[in-house]
Amino acid sequence: MNPDDLIHAAPEVRNIVALIVGGIPIAEIVKSIVLPSAAVLGKRMADRVERMFEKTGTMVQDAEFTPRPVADKLIVEIVRGASLEDDENIHTMWAALMANASSPECGDDVHPGFIGTLKQLSGMKHFCCSGSTKRSIEIMRSSTGRSCSET
Repeated sequence: MNPDDLIHAAPEVRNIVALIVGGIPIAEIVKSIVLPSAAVLGKRMADRVERMFEKTGTMVQDAEFTPRPVADKLIVEIVRGASLEDDENIHTMWAALMANASSPECGDDVHPGFIGTLKQLSGMKHFCCSGSTKRSIEIMRSSTGRSCSET
């Protein structure tokens, strides 16, 4: 079919599309798909954030330090990452990153690049590099005498 044929067929194509779409309440379909999904997604995200902070709290208690405030640019991205993560192991890494960022001893060593690394991990990549990733973001106990850079 050449371009001239398309131009001549356009009214017929438009009529066919109008017949197909004409009787379908598009706005209602979109609302029925998006609105319930948005509510469900919002609940799942909120649950993941709550679990992340529970894990973070446990890590902070286990490491026996008083957490310090985390920089806005880190906390927003860590919370966002944790809220979207359905892989439990990577979700725990988000919690560890938050705990490390709140550490008076290690907080300054948490680089924004770690956030990008966690965002890029998939289930398969996690299994390939979980040891090094977990080790790089694990919490160091103050009593070990080791700095965070020694992890």
